[in-house]
Amino acid sequence: MLGLDVGSCEDGTLIPPCAEPCDLNEIAAITFTQKAASELKQKLRSRIEASDQAAELRWEIDNASVGTIHGFCGRLLRDHALRLGIDPWFRVLDEREATRGRHEIIRTTVMLATEDESTDIALLLERLGLHDRSFQKGLISVTDTVLRDIRWHAAEYTQWTRERSSVDEPAKLDTERILDLFDGSGEGDAAEDAGEDDQGLRLAGALYSLAHQALSAWLTWMEEENVRDYDSLILDARRLLTRPEHRAALKSIRRNLKILIIDEFQDTDGAQQDIAFALAGIGESDDGECPQLLLVGDPKQSIYRFRGADISVWNRVRAVLCGGEGPMQLTMNFRTQPGVVGFINDVCSEALESTSADLEATAPELLIPYSPLVAERAASPGEGVDWLDCTVEDGKTSDINAQEARLVVSRIRQLLKEGRVTDPRSTAGRTVRCRDIAVLARTRAGLDLVERGLREVDIQVFNGASLGLSDRQEIIDLLTLLRLFRSPEDDYYGFAFLRSPFVGLRDETIARFRLDSETGSGPLLLQAVRFLHRVDAGKIAWFEAPEKEGIADIEREALRRALSAVEFGQALVDRIPPSELLESALRQTDYRLHLLLRPGADEALASIELFGALLDEHRHLPLASFLDLWGSWGEQDLGVPQAPLYSAADDVVTLQTIHTAKGLEWPIVFLVGAGTGPRGALGGKYISDPHLGPVFMPASKVCGKRAQAIASRELAAGEAEHARLLYVAMTRARDRLILAAPATDSGYMRFLRPHLINAASSHLVVNEGLTPPVERRTPTQATASDPVTRTGGQIEVFDDDSKGQLDIFVHSSPIGPNDPETDGTGFTLIPVVYRSADPIQGLLQRVPVSLDWLDHLETCEMPLFARSIPEPPRSRLTSATELSMRTRDAAAWRLRYVHGVEEAWRFAPSDRTNKDVPAHIRGTLIHGVLERIEALDELAGILNETIAGIDTPPGIDEHLNPGTAYREALEAEISRIVVGEDWHWYVDGEHYRELRFLHLSTGGDWKQGAIDLYRPESGDVPAAETPWVVDFKTHQVSADDVEGVAAGYRVQVGIYRDAVTALAGRTPRVLLHFTHPDVATEV
Repeated sequence: MLGLDVGSCEDGTLIPPCAEPCDLNEIAAITFTQKAASELKQKLRSRIEASDQAAELRWEIDNASVGTIHGFCGRLLRDHALRLGIDPWFRVLDEREATRGRHEIIRTTVMLATEDESTDIALLLERLGLHDRSFQKGLISVTDTVLRDIRWHAAEYTQWTRERSSVDEPAKLDTERILDLFDGSGEGDAAEDAGEDDQGLRLAGALYSLAHQALSAWLTWMEEENVRDYDSLILDARRLLTRPEHRAALKSIRRNLKILIIDEFQDTDGAQQDIAFALAGIGESDDGECPQLLLVGDPKQSIYRFRGADISVWNRVRAVLCGGEGPMQLTMNFRTQPGVVGFINDVCSEALESTSADLEATAPELLIPYSPLVAERAASPGEGVDWLDCTVEDGKTSDINAQEARLVVSRIRQLLKEGRVTDPRSTAGRTVRCRDIAVLARTRAGLDLVERGLREVDIQVFNGASLGLSDRQEIIDLLTLLRLFRSPEDDYYGFAFLRSPFVGLRDETIARFRLDSETGSGPLLLQAVRFLHRVDAGKIAWFEAPEKEGIADIEREALRRALSAVEFGQALVDRIPPSELLESALRQTDYRLHLLLRPGADEALASIELFGALLDEHRHLPLASFLDLWGSWGEQDLGVPQAPLYSAADDVVTLQTIHTAKGLEWPIVFLVGAGTGPRGALGGKYISDPHLGPVFMPASKVCGKRAQAIASRELAAGEAEHARLLYVAMTRARDRLILAAPATDSGYMRFLRPHLINAASSHLVVNEGLTPPVERRTPTQATASDPVTRTGGQIEVFDDDSKGQLDIFVHSSPIGPNDPETDGTGFTLIPVVYRSADPIQGLLQRVPVSLDWLDHLETCEMPLFARSIPEPPRSRLTSATELSMRTRDAAAWRLRYVHGVEEAWRFAPSDRTNKDVPAHIRGTLIHGVLERIEALDELAGILNETIAGIDTPPGIDEHLNPGTAYREALEAEISRIVVGEDWHWYVDGEHYRELRFLHLSTGGDWKQGAIDLYRPESGDVPAAETPWVVDFKTHQVSADDVEGVAAGYRVQVGIYRDAVTALAGRTPRVLLHFTHPDVATEV
């Protein structure tokens, strides 16, 4: 077990000791994210390529099992599926799909429970509502929390529930046993205020019963559908490795594994501990062969409690593996400047110690002591800690947030102009670039104003925390169109569609559709169609635009194209994938080109491509199901991140939440929103305490002693993680840490403010057209008694009313950097506070609409990003039938062979008579008989077998039964052919029926087909060396029309002729034999 402090690996790589050499396929490394796994594998590849064994090992890299815990467990389950009795081809649900599925089952369970007139369920619905609201989870989400809690903590719930006599008996909590747990804990007597605790425990019991029912239904559904969610992967893997009946599987896995490495172990849970211990044989008396186990983590960075991470697991495993000594610890920090390290140690040691006091009294198993970082990096220019004091006198929260954004943007602009950092690769000083800067916040909401401000001053941004795809206007437009395909009569969507860039009509024009008495009543889109028809017929004039001549023509053409796109989509909805429907509409309306006229077009176009990819990913869903799924993502805050125009590798400022920034580093880090903290209210929350049992916290502060004890433990654990989150944020900085917050004692400022009270004052200055020119003052030498900096002559400061940046740090004494008296840094860093900013613009102001640009349009090549993604090359394999259809009817060919749309008559039921038997069924039957028949008396039997071998639409079979008029007519038609002279010549001598061919043509395309009848030679007729091709045509035509109809098959005849020529070396003659008039003609 290894404790790995921030920045303690100089090159970012840790190589564990190994008792004996092993192959790459005998190593398993488990990381927290797929991104971390990819980076680890890339480092492994680089090390191997640089080694003497590169030629031998480069092909074995992919055999190393490097991935997430879910990927590792999924492989175990598939490899040993037969032992577990599961299907190895199970599909893994992504988190959005799984959450949506559980919520649907929970919704059904709640609705059924309300029919029982349960007062507890009614009370829960009254308090929570069914769906989530601002800062309050609804009953569905709370029940989902309980459901997952039951799965992950089954052992605890076994102690808290009543035994059931049968599986049909409802699961219930055992309230007496739970209250006994509290009585035995020494924290109080539950009987003293049982009334106040009774309701919280009773509602917890109702939630448990709901969740247990929903869990049973959810597990049953996954089993029936052969799917697994992420929880199932881990929990089923634990079952595989820990149950006696699967001992053979465990031994097999151990034999194939020499080293098991688990990274970020501080963010694991009890199930993952059980998996690791089972594989390593910890706690077993059996001395069989087991892999080495290396657990790596930093408990001070445990910040994923909301995802189920349990820091007590780290402490529990440490006690088992290390006893009282603790794990091996690497505390050296090679990342951060020494002055910043000293500031981090000062702040975070006090923060963790202050939160530890409450934990020690309530939940000592969660206690994490602070181990100071030891700076190993030399000091260099650019080091510093800044405080952006965004205090606003009598200001509201919105005013403080706006001031904070102004200060952050101003400071970033100043740093880009004159700041210095140390290049992490060359270690040389250089000017600040955008990619050197990250802005971190506790939540996504804290980054919105900063992003808008940076974009206002043309600083490009990568927002790694954005969840804004569903809020972007272009995505709302696309969803409107898709909903319109499903509900063309909905005037809400119709109006939005007509006003959007798909059409771009003026409100006056849309009102004209509605008000014109001749357009009639009905949906708005139908009125638009009628209005357009009347304009085209010259019965009415388009509504002219006083703003600019020519607008009317533009509107009319745009409406025509848009209505065509909607008609196409409505006709093919649920017959072709939604992504193809959308792409067709985008092409027809040139929606992408319209976006180029608006600011931020590149991001809008990128978002469209991301949305299209998402549609394609869910192409298996009907459109209505996808729209429901999209809506549920929004309800559950599981939306899709908007498409980033830049990546973190580009020269852009990065915006991240602290959680997503974990594992990353930047030379300059801003922490915004440091004056706010998590909400401490627990009302309406379900909590299952491992020692005291579950409770549903009341909305009021009045509660019993048991609920108070549970709340105290929960709040103490939350505060401790809040302090660790601050540690993670601060340790992302290499050179400069910048804190943005008002002078308050709330949030992180509770820990930070005592260390900022002596900060030196400075001001922001950015002189690029946003502020009047500023005269710079000549710096003066500071004195030892300088009241602002409290420093001596080592630094320069400006006069008290001047403006300029101060990078202030000073050696406190000549002692070395590793002297314990200096906390490992040897530097005392004085933070700098900024309180004024240059006047950054607010939101972009609206400008008067001008259409003069219409007079200056030029034809040019379409920008690359605005073009539709070209369709992938179609298959080079075609058939005679396909090419013939493409020649005769290009629109029908595209529907069938590009979109895969079957004609409606092939599958749609209808009332049929004899003459309505589909032509393709008639053709199949005639060809089936002619392919096999040798004598006339075989006709009835072969026809019956052919009928039995095809799928016929409803209502057709009754017309094909023996004795029906249609059957008798069909047999008579085939009989005329079989007894005719032409047929006797066709089958006299060597011949082949239904001769299939595959021909590589001179153009490089493969053509396939089947020749109904082929004669290599023609017998006694002239030109005996000429082969013949006979193709039977079964549609009903008159004898007089045969020549004209035959001419339409020249493409098919050419394919047959080319194939036979290539096969036989001789050009064949081709006959088309029309069976209904029994006439053959050569083509």
